[in-house]
Amino acid sequence: MPQLKLIFIVALLFASTVACFSQDRLITVNKDTIYCKIERIDGQYVVFTQNGDREHQKKIAYELVNDISKDYARKTGFAPAPHTPDAFTGKPNKLVNNNKGFMLGIGAGFSYRLAPVNPNMPKELQDYIRKLKSGFTIKVDADYFFGKFFGMGVKYAFSHAQNKQQDIYFTFQNGTSRIGTLADRISIHTIGLHLTARFRNRNNTFHFLPGLSAGYSAYVNNGLLADPIKITSGTFNLTAHLSMDFALSKNVFLVAGVDLATGMLNYYNVDFQGQSERVPLENNDRDNLTRIELWAGVRYYFPKAPAVKKGYYD
Repeated sequence: MPQLKLIFIVALLFASTVACFSQDRLITVNKDTIYCKIERIDGQYVVFTQNGDREHQKKIAYELVNDISKDYARKTGFAPAPHTPDAFTGKPNKLVNNNKGFMLGIGAGFSYRLAPVNPNMPKELQDYIRKLKSGFTIKVDADYFFGKFFGMGVKYAFSHAQNKQQDIYFTFQNGTSRIGTLADRISIHTIGLHLTARFRNRNNTFHFLPGLSAGYSAYVNNGLLADPIKITSGTFNLTAHLSMDFALSKNVFLVAGVDLATGMLNYYNVDFQGQSERVPLENNDRDNLTRIELWAGVRYYFPKAPAVKKGYYD
């Protein structure tokens, strides 16, 4: 009988020791270990408490949890086999849909037209045109992502370049001549349907997005040939996009990108000195709009975007 009492007391002490040190364990995708009491799955998060403080609840994004051990005896080293989060509580709400959602972005940068200058032009005119090759660009894009990897939307780009030179001697078709100002203020408005892919790191703090858009480019040049002149045109546009997102917060990303835009004008609509005419451009005279654009900006991913977290948070 005393032996049975002793065995009972030892077993009771062992059970209470295990109970004191027994707790749950979360192992993250970064191999960090969190000792805690798991309370529940709440939406996209695992909610837990630590150090016996059941009032102060913390949470970790579900997708950052690699496995879960229930009742892990930290001091004794005793633990059941680790479980995946699914085995513990089942999938959280909207786990599949959290890759879907809208993205809105805006950016600005440098634009440079790649077409070479005609070497047969006078040197002064070549220098003038070279300065028109450089300008600035403003971009706005709106996309909807159907899942983790692919999205579709609309992209708008505004590109502008200008140059001016005074005291130019002009001779006009009607035989008159005068000294005046030569000026070009060229604006290109491009809008198109945009298809994009998205590749991101595990913590969703970095995105790489290649894309392609097709649409229409409207060309407007409000210039001076001593008198005001307006030249308009339009053409089909095809643009290749590469951009990278860097997380600033859960939904806001800094973006840097490079675009290669194409287009070829084969006519001009010219308004000059009260007359309007359409001027066709032959093969060698076509205006090549091909340009490379380097830009930076911000993108906002609406709340259905995956949570951006490097670890757990309160």
